Amino acid sequence: MTDHAEPGRVQRMELAIETLVQSVARLENLIKEEITDLKREQIADLRKANDRLAEDQRRAWEAIRELEQTKNRQQGGIGAIHAALMALVGMMSGAIGAVIAKLLH
Repeated sequence: MTDHAEPGRVQRMELAIETLVQSVARLENLIKEEITDLKREQIADLRKANDRLAEDQRRAWEAIRELEQTKNRQQGGIGAIHAALMALVGMMSGAIGAVIAKLLH
């Protein structure tokens, strides 16, 4: 009787081992799927963060350009006033020179 009991016991152990191997394989597949899902989520989050940074950088450059344009307009206005004053001084100097020349002749 002992001989007949041994093959049944061995078969049960083989079946248990096979079940364990299948369970480990299923767990391995589940872990791989979870890792893949986490990677996808992280990549999506990184892309969103990158898009936000790009938008922030674009807005910063626009603000810098606006500041440069404002500065240039201010300097341009000052330059125009300076040029007008220099022209007026030149005309006045010419007029004074003409009057002096007329008086000397």
